[in-house]
Amino acid sequence: HLALYSHCLAEGDHRVRQLALLHLSNCDPADLLQLRAQILSLTLDTQASVRRAAVKLYNHLQPSNIVKHVE
Repeated sequence: HLALYSHCLAEGDHRVRQLALLHLSNCDPADLLQLRAQILSLTLDTQASVRRAAVKLYNHLQPSNIVKHVE
């Protein structure tokens, strides 16, 4: 499923990106390490909802490197 979610993270529709991030938050962090760069890049997304979901997921992956969300 990671390949599908990875594809969805690059989708043009922000709602698809947000849903993919939310579904990925249920995965084991070790399985998501290959998507870390893609998730981090979404913390700068143009849509606030995607940024929030990306920050939450990235912090789930890297709890020692907390990314603060600023709107």
